[in-house]
Amino acid sequence: DTLALSLADNEGNWKGSAWGSLRQSSLPLGKVSIKGSGNYLFKVSHGMKDEVLPGIRDVGVSLSK
Repeated sequence: DTLALSLADNEGNWKGSAWGSLRQSSLPLGKVSIKGSGNYLFKVSHGMKDEVLPGIRDVGVSLSK
């Protein structure tokens, strides 16, 4: 399954909440379901044409019910 999260609006304003230089956004999983405990692989990628995005140093994933 693929989920898409837009980090900025069409004018370039960041979405989500901020604390200093840290940004946080959330995305509902929709119809994606995780069936029980186990090892899962999450791949995070961006859709920009630049290979490296300046200012982006870390990405984290947190799952909650």
